Amino acid sequence: MRATYPEGQEILHKEHHKTTEWQWFNLDDLPDKIFPPFRRLLNNDSYGLSIFNQN
Repeated sequence: MRATYPEGQEILHKEHHKTTEWQWFNLDDLPDKIFPPFRRLLNNDSYGLSIFNQN
């Protein structure tokens, strides 16, 4: 599993073969100061959450 920031920086999950917990987060409850680049990534319609469910 990998995701790419708009700047081109890759995010690699250590356990990419497992379903992650990110899909369970309510993004509206996360403060903007907590990892804002990742929050922007999840809120970007051009990516979508489907990238986190790929094996």
